[in-house]
Amino acid sequence: MPYYRILLIGEGIRICDVDNSEPIVGFVTTRAIRAASVKDAIEKAKEKVLADWEIGQFRDRNTGSQPKLDVEEVYSDHFFGNLFFRANGYIFYSEDRK
Repeated sequence: MPYYRILLIGEGIRICDVDNSEPIVGFVTTRAIRAASVKDAIEKAKEKVLADWEIGQFRDRNTGSQPKLDVEEVYSDHFFGNLFFRANGYIFYSEDRK
């Protein structure tokens, strides 16, 4: 089965910081996925990201809606490219960075 990297943009969230800075309203993230097709890879990547917002680390901090995910880029990868890739990070942005 092929490996893919899926770059996703998420919007519609709202996370307010303790210091009253601009709230976080979106993010960019990449997931490394092994799937039979690009369509399956996109679906799996979205499921993984949404799990962080529905039952995971961001559930209690998000006062906005569930993120609306858009696929920015999909590209094929190989086994060794995914061997050391940690696909669980986020780059957040506020309204003024949009």
